Amino acid sequence: MTRFGSPQPLIRSTGHCYSSGKLLEPGERCIAVLVEQENSDNFLRIDYSITAWEEGNRPPKLFSFWKTRIPLEGKKDKNISIDNDLLLDLLSRLEGDSRSFRISFRYVIALALLR
Repeated sequence: MTRFGSPQPLIRSTGHCYSSGKLLEPGERCIAVLVEQENSDNFLRIDYSITAWEEGNRPPKLFSFWKTRIPLEGKKDKNISIDNDLLLDLLSRLEGDSRSFRISFRYVIALALLR
Protein backbone atom coordinates (compact mmCIF):
# COMPACT_ATOMS: atom_id res chain seq x y z
CA MET A 1 0.00 0.00 0.00
CA THR A 2 1.30 3.45 -0.83
CA ARG A 3 0.51 6.89 0.50
CA PHE A 4 -1.95 9.01 -1.44
CA GLY A 5 -0.16 10.28 -4.53
CA SER A 6 3.25 9.21 -3.23
CA PRO A 7 5.43 6.31 -4.39
CA GLN A 8 6.65 5.80 -0.80
CA PRO A 9 4.98 2.92 1.07
CA LEU A 10 2.64 3.66 3.96
CA ILE A 11 4.71 3.24 7.10
CA ARG A 12 3.33 0.90 9.70
CA SER A 13 4.50 0.47 13.25
CA THR A 14 8.19 -0.31 13.60
CA GLY A 15 7.47 -2.19 16.81
CA HIS A 16 9.88 0.03 18.75
CA CYS A 17 9.42 3.02 21.04
CA TYR A 18 10.78 6.09 19.26
CA SER A 19 11.92 7.64 22.54
CA SER A 20 13.58 4.71 24.30
CA GLY A 21 14.19 2.24 21.47
CA LYS A 22 12.40 -0.40 23.60
CA LEU A 23 10.82 -3.28 21.70
CA LEU A 24 7.02 -3.01 21.77
CA GLU A 25 5.58 -6.49 22.11
CA PRO A 26 2.67 -7.72 19.94
CA GLY A 27 -0.59 -6.84 21.68
CA GLU A 28 1.06 -4.10 23.79
CA ARG A 29 -0.69 -0.73 24.00
CA CYS A 30 1.26 2.22 22.65
CA ILE A 31 0.80 5.75 21.31
CA ALA A 32 0.94 6.12 17.52
CA VAL A 33 2.05 9.57 16.40
CA LEU A 34 1.94 11.49 13.14
CA VAL A 35 4.72 14.04 12.73
CA GLU A 36 5.20 16.50 9.91
CA GLN A 37 8.34 15.82 7.89
CA GLU A 38 10.72 18.67 7.16
CA ASN A 39 10.56 19.86 3.52
CA SER A 40 7.80 17.36 2.65
CA ASP A 41 4.03 17.21 2.46
CA ASN A 42 4.05 13.74 4.01
CA PHE A 43 3.58 12.60 7.57
CA LEU A 44 5.80 10.11 9.36
CA ARG A 45 4.29 7.62 11.79
CA ILE A 46 6.25 6.79 14.93
CA ASP A 47 5.29 4.92 18.10
CA TYR A 48 5.86 5.57 21.80
CA SER A 49 5.48 3.20 24.73
CA ILE A 50 2.76 4.26 27.15
CA THR A 51 5.44 4.85 29.81
CA ALA A 52 7.54 7.13 27.57
CA TRP A 53 4.45 9.08 26.52
CA GLU A 54 3.27 9.54 30.11
CA GLU A 55 6.77 10.78 31.03
CA GLY A 56 6.18 13.63 28.59
CA ASN A 57 8.33 12.54 25.67
CA ARG A 58 7.05 14.23 22.49
CA PRO A 59 8.54 14.54 19.01
CA PRO A 60 9.11 17.86 17.27
CA LYS A 61 6.46 18.80 14.68
CA LEU A 62 3.79 16.63 16.37
CA PHE A 63 0.61 16.68 14.28
CA SER A 64 -1.65 14.10 15.90
CA PHE A 65 -1.59 11.01 18.10
CA TRP A 66 -3.82 8.14 19.24
CA LYS A 67 -3.71 5.10 21.50
CA THR A 68 -3.41 1.75 19.72
CA ARG A 69 -1.96 -1.75 20.08
CA ILE A 70 0.99 -3.36 18.35
CA PRO A 71 -0.60 -5.92 16.01
CA LEU A 72 -0.29 -9.60 16.79
CA GLU A 73 1.93 -11.39 14.30
CA GLY A 74 -0.03 -12.94 11.44
CA LYS A 75 -3.37 -11.54 12.63
CA LYS A 76 -5.44 -8.68 11.29
CA ASP A 77 -7.66 -6.73 13.64
CA LYS A 78 -11.19 -7.20 12.35
CA ASN A 79 -12.72 -4.89 14.96
CA ILE A 80 -11.00 -1.64 14.14
CA SER A 81 -12.78 1.26 15.76
CA ILE A 82 -12.26 4.83 14.64
CA ASP A 83 -12.70 7.70 17.03
CA ASN A 84 -14.91 10.26 15.28
CA ASP A 85 -13.66 13.08 17.51
CA LEU A 86 -10.08 12.29 16.47
CA LEU A 87 -11.09 12.28 12.79
CA LEU A 88 -12.92 15.60 13.14
CA ASP A 89 -9.87 17.09 14.85
CA LEU A 90 -7.60 15.87 12.03
CA LEU A 91 -10.03 17.23 9.45
CA SER A 92 -10.09 20.68 11.05
CA ARG A 93 -6.28 20.78 11.42
CA LEU A 94 -5.93 20.17 7.69
CA GLU A 95 -8.50 22.80 6.73
CA GLY A 96 -7.18 25.30 4.23
CA ASP A 97 -3.97 23.33 3.55
CA SER A 98 -3.52 23.25 -0.23
CA ARG A 99 -0.71 20.67 -0.42
CA SER A 100 -1.86 17.70 -2.51
CA PHE A 101 -1.05 15.03 0.08
CA ARG A 102 -2.98 16.93 2.75
CA ILE A 103 -5.99 17.35 0.43
CA SER A 104 -5.97 13.59 -0.26
CA PHE A 105 -5.69 12.87 3.45
CA ARG A 106 -8.71 15.12 4.17
CA TYR A 107 -10.68 13.19 1.53
CA VAL A 108 -9.92 9.83 3.14
CA ILE A 109 -10.82 11.21 6.60
CA ALA A 110 -14.13 12.52 5.21
CA LEU A 111 -14.88 9.06 3.75
CA ALA A 112 -14.19 7.45 7.13
CA LEU A 113 -16.56 9.92 8.80
CA LEU A 114 -19.29 9.10 6.27
CA ARG A 115 -19.18 5.37 7.08
